[in-house]
Amino acid sequence: MAHMEKFTMGTASGVLLHDERSETEDRTRSNVDIDPNRTHLNYNLLKEPVSARDFGKYLCDFTSQNEIYLLNRKDVNVLTSWIVTLPTEVKQEEQERFFYEAYRFLCERYGFKETSKNIISAAVHMDETTPHLHFKFIPVAYDSKKQRFTVSAKNVVDRKDLQTFHKDLSERMKQVFGRDVGILNGETQNVRNVAELKSRGGKIEKQLAQAEARLIGLEKEYSGLAQMTAMYEAKKKESEELRLECDALRKENKKLQHILSKYQG
Repeated sequence: MAHMEKFTMGTASGVLLHDERSETEDRTRSNVDIDPNRTHLNYNLLKEPVSARDFGKYLCDFTSQNEIYLLNRKDVNVLTSWIVTLPTEVKQEEQERFFYEAYRFLCERYGFKETSKNIISAAVHMDETTPHLHFKFIPVAYDSKKQRFTVSAKNVVDRKDLQTFHKDLSERMKQVFGRDVGILNGETQNVRNVAELKSRGGKIEKQLAQAEARLIGLEKEYSGLAQMTAMYEAKKKESEELRLECDALRKENKKLQHILSKYQG
């Protein structure tokens, strides 16, 4: 029903472009589920979402102005995302309220102090198979040992947070709608299933990367074999032409030798 993702500085702009449905993202996206005729129905719950173009500067300004430590490494996850999918039990007329209440829940849970200036975007996509919310934020945690705030996705969305997320969100929606809207299911009721899903997802990504690497290698080999085949056919044709030329020259030479033998005899 909901799942979490983490992004480095190098990958953050791409996912923000996806949320924005920018022209660049539209030209390059591979998500066939997107219906461009419904994209106008998308909206952002954040009044001033941070664009992909401005995210780098915003991150620097936000951390420096609030004295938040940001480790200068490429592998640091500077952006965290929760994707909350609309449950089937939510009625059509309740959809906007569901996403708004999910947005409030996420702001309260992950917002930095009272300002929530670390919230980057809250895009609701209505142009895919199932409506869903992309809630993105800079993960800020307090380091009690060093007594400072720091950008740390693993300390914000830790095991305890994952254990309680769906349960807490379900309780919030029960208060709002006065009934269970179907957030908890066989895959979200306990952390074991969530952990297994994350583990399986990681394995699939690894297998996909390995398969893609093998595919690239096979395509190179295939290309090389194709070139060799073409060369073989060309050489074979050249050889056949030379064989015919040799046969013709042998016949001509035989005739000449016959004529010479008469004169010499």
